[in-house]
Amino acid sequence: MRVALDRIREHPRHLLLGAFVAGLLVAPLGLAAVASAAAGAAFGGGRTPLALVAAAALIAGVLVAGVRLHALDAGVLHGASGRTIVARVTLLEPVREREAGPAVARVRLLDGFGRGEQAVLRVRRWAYTTRGDAWPEVGDILSVRGRVHPLGLADAYQARRNAHAAITATRVTATGTRRGGIAGTLDGIRRRAEAGLDAALDPSEAALLRGMVLGEDERLEETVREDFQRSGLAHILT
Repeated sequence: MRVALDRIREHPRHLLLGAFVAGLLVAPLGLAAVASAAAGAAFGGGRTPLALVAAAALIAGVLVAGVRLHALDAGVLHGASGRTIVARVTLLEPVREREAGPAVARVRLLDGFGRGEQAVLRVRRWAYTTRGDAWPEVGDILSVRGRVHPLGLADAYQARRNAHAAITATRVTATGTRRGGIAGTLDGIRRRAEAGLDAALDPSEAALLRGMVLGEDERLEETVREDFQRSGLAHILT
């Protein structure tokens, strides 16, 4: 044990990083777990100023985790099941079509009830009233009317991305505007990359590189998607 502690103290950056990560992990477990972990971090630092810094790093991890958990739990959408809302939203990810059921995408509400919160937009083709066959692009601002529902099994993972509920749309209309700022600049870079891939490659190859480079796997053929899943490499496409 003494040898191990000596080795840890020889690498203070690793000790501080470990203390911070420990704070992230123990934050949901309560005050007793946090106090015990802080004591362990201080013990790891020994009778030196490093002990106080290690304890402070752990507390910082706890605070960061608390802010993150509050962001996940905060808001009004998760408790508003059945409510009809009308709002403008920003599209945060490409629209993903499903074999059965509506297409889905994560959005951020810009006004109205739930302003500033994120939700999963569920929209069928007939509800998208804008002319043309193409779905809107990331960064597009849409006008949405729909009803709030809890997240289902298929989109429960979106809760980890700050989505508080789902909105089943009865009408979605493109406003013709896009978000600005740094996010808007990145959207423009993404669109140029997509256009370059589509212009230079066959559709199947462009779809594969969209998944590998841009994280957009919605155009992949099911056989390709299944091959990546069987090989354990599906994470490359997201």
